[in-house]
Amino acid sequence: MAAKKSGSTNIQKVVIFFMENHTIDNIASDVAGVNGNKALPLAPDVVVPDPPHDHGHWDVRKTPAPGGARRERFSAAQLPNLYKLMNEFTVCDNYFSDYAGNSFPNHCFAIGADAEWAYANPGHRYSVSIATAGVPARLVKAGKTWANYGKGFAFAQYQDPLMHKNAPRDNLTNEESNSQKSGHQPELPESQRIREGQPLPRHL
Repeated sequence: MAAKKSGSTNIQKVVIFFMENHTIDNIASDVAGVNGNKALPLAPDVVVPDPPHDHGHWDVRKTPAPGGARRERFSAAQLPNLYKLMNEFTVCDNYFSDYAGNSFPNHCFAIGADAEWAYANPGHRYSVSIATAGVPARLVKAGKTWANYGKGFAFAQYQDPLMHKNAPRDNLTNEESNSQKSGHQPELPESQRIREGQPLPRHL
């Protein structure tokens, strides 16, 4: 999600939400004009079990759940805060997964357009080291700032130290580090909070 739909050219910040393991049909079908599918049945608030994400299960995704993909959608009433953002800003409703498999290769494609033949998530049985610097490193060299607000587990696998600087696992303040360890995120300043029914700020 980036600039407002009004077409403003005075863009100061770009914020991108990657809704991992969800399709547009699943989370954005109630957004006007989006290429979704409102004919899908409503999903439960908590999906159990979580479908596997490996390549083998991608191959059988067209089979009925739970063996294949779940064909359900979340309504605007179920995801009110996310829908506020989607209704106000840009939704990429024809963005597709680059690799039919686990998270890590797709994270690399998203932040650097190259997974260097990685095919699974890093772990004690599979190590990965990405030599090609991603977009964040190029932003730094161009004099721009960036930050990752998710878990950011892909950043640690990059060889370029510029890819580590603003990812949470590598650059936490004491407050942020303690908050993550306790399971709580630092509270946003009053000026950055979005209240129920409050108009969204020009930039997030």
